[in-house]
Amino acid sequence: MSAAMYPQVANDFFRIRDKYGPVKHLDTKTFLVGPTVGDTIEVKIERGKTLDIKTLAVSEEMTSAGEREVFFELNGQLRSVFIRDDNASKVYSTKT
Repeated sequence: MSAAMYPQVANDFFRIRDKYGPVKHLDTKTFLVGPTVGDTIEVKIERGKTLDIKTLAVSEEMTSAGEREVFFELNGQLRSVFIRDDNASKVYSTKT
């Protein structure tokens, strides 16, 4: 029904779900825009299991693949992942 009423929204949701796995546990703001540095989000993955995720920093430097390293705490443990920065490529392309 969602795909019939809102085809682009449904397509975006399915594409993100296929790429990142189930995202149904994220609140709307986190799903649509992502967390900002300093934000702490609580993700309840099932009854009695909650992930506390705090965004700590985003690297200034970008890899050749257009990714930035994002540092965060997951239940108090320091972690990092490389995330594609689509906005950076837009800024870069408008400057050239």
